[in-house]
This record gives sequence, C-alpha cells and structure tokens, in this order.
Amino acid sequence: MFEIRLARTRFASLLSALGRASVLLVAGLAGSFILAPSAPRAADFSLRTETTPLAVTIPVDSTTLIRMEANRIRSAIFDKTLMDIQTDQEAGTVYVLPKTEGESTVYLTAVSGDTAAVRLIFDVDAPARTIVLEKEESVASDSSPDPDPVGNLKPLAAHGYSADIKRIVTLMLRGDMTSGEILFSERKNAGPAAKAALAKLIPLKAKLTGVWRSQAIEASHFELRNGTIRPIALDPRALSVAGIYAVALTSQTLMPGEKTDLILVEADRGTR
Repeated sequence: MFEIRLARTRFASLLSALGRASVLLVAGLAGSFILAPSAPRAADFSLRTETTPLAVTIPVDSTTLIRMEANRIRSAIFDKTLMDIQTDQEAGTVYVLPKTEGESTVYLTAVSGDTAAVRLIFDVDAPARTIVLEKEESVASDSSPDPDPVGNLKPLAAHGYSADIKRIVTLMLRGDMTSGEILFSERKNAGPAAKAALAKLIPLKAKLTGVWRSQAIEASHFELRNGTIRPIALDPRALSVAGIYAVALTSQTLMPGEKTDLILVEADRGTR
C-alpha cells in the first residue's frame, strides 16, 4: 500500500490551491488546470520472439527440389559461394545444388507474401529428396495476459474534463481508493510526457513517490528538492510539454534545501 508522505499543512494547502491560478496556470484561464492537447504517440516496436529456421539435410552431389504446399515460391536469397539455386517462376519451385559440404540458410518468399527460412545442411551421404514446405497454422496461446485492473474502475465522479483532472489529483493526495475511481499503480516509472517535463526542472532533484491511475488518465506524484544554494522560482507553464494535461505544485518558490510536491497528469499508458 502506498503511504502518503504529505504533512497535513502541505496537503491542505495543495487541496485549497487547486482552484487558484498560482498553482495551475494557463494564459487566460485563471483558476483552472493547465490543459494541453495530447500529442499523437509514435508507434512502439519490439522484437518478436525469434523462431529457429527449419533444418534439412540434403545431398551435396545432386539437386534438391523445394516447393511450398498450396503456394508458389517467388524469390530466394542465399549465399552464392556455397550453393547454386535456380527458380522456376512458372511452377513456383526452386532447385538447390550445394557446392561443398557445410551448411547455409536460404530465405524464401512466396507469391502470397509468406516467408520461410530453411537451414540446409550439405552432406555427401544424404539421400536425394524433395522438400515440401507447409504453412503451420498459428495456435492461440492458452495463457492470456493478466487483465488491466483499470478496467474495473468506475468513471471519475466529476462533470467535465477539467473537473476530472481535479478529481484524480484530490483523490490521489488523500490516498482515497474507496470510491473505486482510482488505484495506486505498481509502476516504478513516470509516463513519457512526465519524463519530458522533468527534463525542464534541472537542477532540481525529482523523486517519484507514486503513480495513480483512473480509467483514462494517470497522475505521477514527485517530491522536488532544491539542492542548490539559491532560491528557485517554479513556473507550471514551463512544464506543460506535449502530452501533459495538468501541472500542480504545492509551492512555486523553493529556498535552498526546501521540498515541494509536483503532480503531472497525462493520458494513461494502458497496459504498456
């Protein structure tokens, strides 16, 4: 369970300041949160689980035919120093003749767009053979990922987007999950927009104390400390980078050694 480490006076000051322009500023919108348009997210890519190429032993001194069941081979990529390959475009087959003992991988592409990697092992004692490749139907995994707990949350009990933002910040600071609108996340890192905003806080030191989630938005709670020998003035508008919906601070001026609480609100990352 997340422990709220806010002194009562600081907690009260932040709650009472939620409606004041000194805490959350935006030009022409005194008394409301900074609401910024969400920037489109770049596509995320990851390496797919690697599969081992098919391994087949073929003779060195004779030609081996390779074809695809219910498909035609369009092209082949291979090492010309180790083998000769001829493609029959009309029949959609390829003929392989190794030049020496050893092994090499040939990459085949079918007219359907399917691809296959075949590791050929060249052996003088191997019998002549024809290789037929058949597409394997993908089998659904019996194990499904754990459902996102956010799916069990209720919508925020507020009217309007600005009110939703204030609602999640208020519930977060109270540590109030009894309403079923928010939960304390097990995430150890802030969201991408919050990280971009933090880059503007140098030389202040920011410590993430928790990430809270609702159905559509998440709020990262940081403790800021002024580790310099000079006072530092904080402007919430400087933190309104792309993707940040709201910025909240308990104090906008930090003397040397002083701390304050920072809350950055952005779109929920979902299960990522």
